[in-house]
Amino acid sequence: MKFSDKDLRAATQVAYMDFNELDVMLHRDWTVGEHLEHNKSLGEYWQKHDPELYNEIVNGAYKLWRVVNYRNRNRRTGFVACCIDTGGGDAIIAFRGSESFNSRQILNDWILSDAALINSTQTPQQRESEKYVRYINDKFGGKFNSFSLTGHSLGGNLAEHAAITAPDDFYMKIDRVLNLDGPGYSDEYVEAHRSDIKRKAGKIDHYQYSWVGAILNPLPGTNYRNMRASGAGGQVLKHDTKYIIYDESGNMVKSAPDKLSVYTRGFTNAVDNGI
Repeated sequence: MKFSDKDLRAATQVAYMDFNELDVMLHRDWTVGEHLEHNKSLGEYWQKHDPELYNEIVNGAYKLWRVVNYRNRNRRTGFVACCIDTGGGDAIIAFRGSESFNSRQILNDWILSDAALINSTQTPQQRESEKYVRYINDKFGGKFNSFSLTGHSLGGNLAEHAAITAPDDFYMKIDRVLNLDGPGYSDEYVEAHRSDIKRKAGKIDHYQYSWVGAILNPLPGTNYRNMRASGAGGQVLKHDTKYIIYDESGNMVKSAPDKLSVYTRGFTNAVDNGI
């Protein structure tokens, strides 16, 4: 199934939900809405934080989505991801992006994963994303006919890495990969993964709508586009997915890069090149 940008954005938000791992293991038949119902504090948070998404999950287009696997390594590496059964033999693997709620998350996400992208061939969370896709392939590869991979911010970077390093039999089932305003990659990374990038980058959409999506460079061969976001969040804060602008089909709208994004790309590439 070809998911819209809005559908995959919804999946990226599901990746930010702190599910109870035991509940996911014992109740793979629960929908995302049922998890929010049984975990009242989680449900109350998302009802307040993103009421439109909450309603779509509980009563709308995503009410049949089920979390069949959830991996939370936040305290160790910062890595969090989930596999969502969307029905009809299709699944979405969603990767969580950067968080800044406490010093451990700042260390794991912003320092060891985001800043570490510069001059890096692989970060700890990229390694985790690669392992996670191999696990999903081993455990659920026979259950689903197609997979889409997605993530917002750092999660988008992880989704791309997971796709180009995926086993060939899994890659054949990938319908689409969406990096929602996540950072790009260093020259060292591109060189280290050149063969995989050449073979597998064609299914990847990398959509940039704030300065974060302009960090470093997109992978060669990917569909990199500048997209529109509301100016309500300002140039710095519009990285939040709530500012994305969609067309009537639920897909993002093209735009031109803003000055801050152009500056960010030039600056991070200069740092990556040791200038």
